[in-house]
Amino acid sequence: MEAMMRRREALAGLTLLAIGLAPIGCAAGSGGALAAGDFTVEGTDGTEYHLSDYRGKVVMVVFFASFDQRSRALLVQLSDVQKRYAERGLMVLPLAVDGPGTTAQVKQIARSRNIDLPIAIDADTSVVAHYNPKKIVPYAVFFGRDGKVIDRWLGHDRNDLKPLEERITTFLE
Repeated sequence: MEAMMRRREALAGLTLLAIGLAPIGCAAGSGGALAAGDFTVEGTDGTEYHLSDYRGKVVMVVFFASFDQRSRALLVQLSDVQKRYAERGLMVLPLAVDGPGTTAQVKQIARSRNIDLPIAIDADTSVVAHYNPKKIVPYAVFFGRDGKVIDRWLGHDRNDLKPLEERITTFLE
């Protein structure tokens, strides 16, 4: 089982390298963090979310698509993760890559699956263009407490949650 997980992680790393989205600032501290500019996105409830409002927290911006089953499953799991780690400084911000015309659909998915997270839509696609130009879903960018990019994460299946949660707890230390 462990060998299979190592092979899977190696394959994911090779995939990231092949598409030009190699992780930066890995949890082990092997690289420096990338400076991130502030951005603002609008939530499906009309609330504006500014990255700078979350300085001092670890922010996980999760790029997802409402049509993608893996994305929807991940959001349900991350809603629980957010509840467990909010007091330690985690902020999970899902960001739909579908575009502004899908706000009602995204809201309906969140309601029907009891997703208790603020969900935003990148209406002008500027955040997606900067942090996820290939529009890969699900895909996450982690911002450290100082607002700098510390890691990136690609993919999701039901076995991904434990290693993802381990990564999150490392960032929260």
